[in-house]
Amino acid sequence: MSLARSPRFVPPALVRAPDTVVPLSFMQQRLWFIEQLEPGSAAYNVSVMFRLHGRLDRAALRDALQAVVNRHAALRTHFTDVLGEARQVVDDDFVLAMPIDEVREADVAAVARGEAQRAFDLATGPLVRVRLLAIDGGDHALIVVTHHSVCDQWSVGILIGEAAAFYRSAGASLPALAVTYPDFAVWQRSWMTADALAPQLAYWRAQLADIPDGLDLPSDRPRPATRSGRGARLFPRLPRGLVTSLIDFSRRERVTLYMTLLAAFDTLLWRYTGQSDVVTGAPIAGRNRHELEGLVGFFANTLVLRVGVDGERSFRDLVQRVRAVCLDAYAHQDVPFEQLVDAIKPTRDLSRTPIFEVMFGLQTPFPQVELGESTLAPTLLDAGTATFDLTVSWELQDGELAGWVEYNTDLFDAPTVERMIDHYRVLLEAAVTRPDDSLAALPLLGAAERDRVVYAWNRTHTSPPQVTHVAELFDAQARRTPDAIAVLAGDEPVTYRELDQRAERWAAILRARGCGP
Repeated sequence: MSLARSPRFVPPALVRAPDTVVPLSFMQQRLWFIEQLEPGSAAYNVSVMFRLHGRLDRAALRDALQAVVNRHAALRTHFTDVLGEARQVVDDDFVLAMPIDEVREADVAAVARGEAQRAFDLATGPLVRVRLLAIDGGDHALIVVTHHSVCDQWSVGILIGEAAAFYRSAGASLPALAVTYPDFAVWQRSWMTADALAPQLAYWRAQLADIPDGLDLPSDRPRPATRSGRGARLFPRLPRGLVTSLIDFSRRERVTLYMTLLAAFDTLLWRYTGQSDVVTGAPIAGRNRHELEGLVGFFANTLVLRVGVDGERSFRDLVQRVRAVCLDAYAHQDVPFEQLVDAIKPTRDLSRTPIFEVMFGLQTPFPQVELGESTLAPTLLDAGTATFDLTVSWELQDGELAGWVEYNTDLFDAPTVERMIDHYRVLLEAAVTRPDDSLAALPLLGAAERDRVVYAWNRTHTSPPQVTHVAELFDAQARRTPDAIAVLAGDEPVTYRELDQRAERWAAILRARGCGP
């Protein structure tokens, strides 16, 4: 059921802030707080690698990246403590280093992973680093790593796009930015008061009342008492034919592709857990003012999408329910997730992230850009970390859906996550062809897995052993596993070998006294 939408507060104009001590934005404040609790963690690194094909002017690339850093204050920012309050410090003299290393093609992924796992020091900076790999064969790989407090995925696209523009036209200038990220932080703090956000917070309190304590996905290992942030990534793809069907279905139902994908994912989570109250996180750009669209910084927000899944209802019904939940969430997106957590006050549990453990998104892919005589193409990177139990993100690429699935390796092994994504694909295929079937009736198993589970594992017929009495069965077992424990005599374990030897001694005594079969 969709809750009534509250009237939206119209914030004041975003203008240049006077020179002053600059506070952290609400998003930065949460990451600063996490850093104080878990210093030295790389869980909030934003890491991306770009492959460069063709002739490259390395000095021009470094100069272009430096020009972008000079243009965006967020990339020259670190944080300091002023009388117990964290503040932004912008280094106007920051010089970006770009070390260049010669590597073999076979070592590129490992080098990139190591770079992605190097933690930042938020108190000293810098919070951005780049590294260029010169690969045998003539290609290059550019690794860009920032801390999430100064950059989000949208910002990486800006960084690379502007670097390409500076590279192609050395000494060129781009239109001046209307505001800086510190201006945004001051502006956000000035108007996002409790009174201004009260109507939206009231919506979220009602929407998330009595929220479940967690989503208990079946895992390969018990949940540890404290999250470690260790993770890995898989990179699945959904085929063109399925994607075309999903887009056509979404158009007929007057929903976005994301809503259809989320409805199927919520169905999968319900089928896995049996929990009908499904809560997931959804990333949102947070750039709802034109002044912010071309600015590097941490603007991304997280929405909480709580969907009731009724297995007797159809997939078509669930899609419409997801649509209503999403639209209401979009209408109340001004509340930073950090303030939402403070308002909801979920049960604190160091083994789980607050409010939800699973994130699901549909992102805009980084474009391939031209660098003079070379091209710069994004490459998916496994950073070896996991922010949540499970993060699933898709991008439309050439008619297919390319995804990355980040999972907590304390909980899951790769084959488990691979099987989960395969179940998701089967579910999607059935949902768009049979949308009026009940959610409980939609299949999860592909043909091969179904044959294995339903038939192969149930072929239990066997011929009875060809023996004349039980003693022969025991003798055979004693030969197979002589050192296995056969019986406990009080606290004393007796192996098959020992039991066989004792039985032989007693048999000899009984035969000596005239006993027979």
